[in-house]
Amino acid sequence: MVTALIWVIRLGHHIPATQGRLVLIRILLMLAAMVAVSSELAGYRNLANFILGSLLATLAGSIALWTALWGIQQSMDSIVQGSSAASYKIRAWMGIRHDSTSIELGWIRLIMSLLLWVGFGIFLIFVWDTTGNAINTVSLKAVEGISIGEYTLKPASILTGLLVFAIIVGVTVWIKARLSQSWLRNTIADRGARDAMVTLSGYVGFIIAAIIGLNMAGVSFQGLAWIGAALSVGIGFGLQAVVSNFVSGLILLFERPIKSGDFISVGDIEGFVRQIRIRSTEIETLERQNVIVPNSELISTQVTNWVLRDPHGRLSIEVGVAYGTDIKKVKEILEDIATEHPEVITKGRTPPPRALFMEFGDSSLNFELRVWIRQITKRFAVTSEVNFAIDAAFKEHGIEIPFPQRDLNVRSWSEGAVPKGGDGES
Repeated sequence: MVTALIWVIRLGHHIPATQGRLVLIRILLMLAAMVAVSSELAGYRNLANFILGSLLATLAGSIALWTALWGIQQSMDSIVQGSSAASYKIRAWMGIRHDSTSIELGWIRLIMSLLLWVGFGIFLIFVWDTTGNAINTVSLKAVEGISIGEYTLKPASILTGLLVFAIIVGVTVWIKARLSQSWLRNTIADRGARDAMVTLSGYVGFIIAAIIGLNMAGVSFQGLAWIGAALSVGIGFGLQAVVSNFVSGLILLFERPIKSGDFISVGDIEGFVRQIRIRSTEIETLERQNVIVPNSELISTQVTNWVLRDPHGRLSIEVGVAYGTDIKKVKEILEDIATEHPEVITKGRTPPPRALFMEFGDSSLNFELRVWIRQITKRFAVTSEVNFAIDAAFKEHGIEIPFPQRDLNVRSWSEGAVPKGGDGES
């Protein structure tokens, strides 16, 4: 029996899901099996039977613990990464995007795993207790607490606080989902305002859960005041950037100079705002790259919001024609092309398309076509389409788009040097 048990325990090293995990438990089980054999050989049959029975119960409990931990991990991963109908429904119920990270889910996984380990520890005490009083002693110590100097540590209160914290965090996740999917959709039409309310509600719920959980765990807030004072010194020296980003995130959520879905430019970064968090903002560029920008940069530097008031925007398209071209004809062609484009605004508060004769260039007569379009986010596509149309129209009417030219005047050359194609005479 012991030989078979040792062989089964060793198999845990070869299972991919348990490699590097539960190593201490496997070693202790193998040592216990060897002690059982030694006791049997020494004639202590009752001791050997007790160790063997406890060993079998511990092995079964270890398998159950590993199965539960593996189930929690797989469940959380399937929620955020799964593609099944059930995963989609759960994500919709919890308000979580596909392949996204959630601080609430991380805390829930951590607390559930901790509770499982605590339960496994109680199970081990019950299995290996020879007196029958260990459970009562542990329960009494867990409730009354363990004195450590001037402080009393109460494990039961701590576990209660963690459980209450996990429950409130779970309720917060559900409230965020309901706010995003139904409640705010009927009251607030603007998507950016809804995202701001959902984000703030998540952080408020997390803070409330932390305060109630600490209170249930028996933590004195008077003592936390001293910790806060010490942390403030550290914040002043080493966490300035973190605090700056946090405060900037609150400003962005309340003042809302940018919102989710806006098209903005920050330095060399240009793209759509996907999500505004407390510490940073996610921007998706036109190349589908997700750039994480610290909120402090959005507050302290110049940011161009192309759609802050409305999605309209003006384009300026420059074009040059050769000297001697009928400029009135050029003006007419440019304005006709702009007017015919479906994205160009021709009526309303914005001025109609205009072709302006800007300057006499070195090699061309330079025009600038100014148009207002309905969606400034489409400016690259509209510019390309208008340029294609201008090139085709100029070719149809025989209008030349010149390239820069330079005249080279040779004043003299060395004796014996003959210009190419010349006869050597000047």
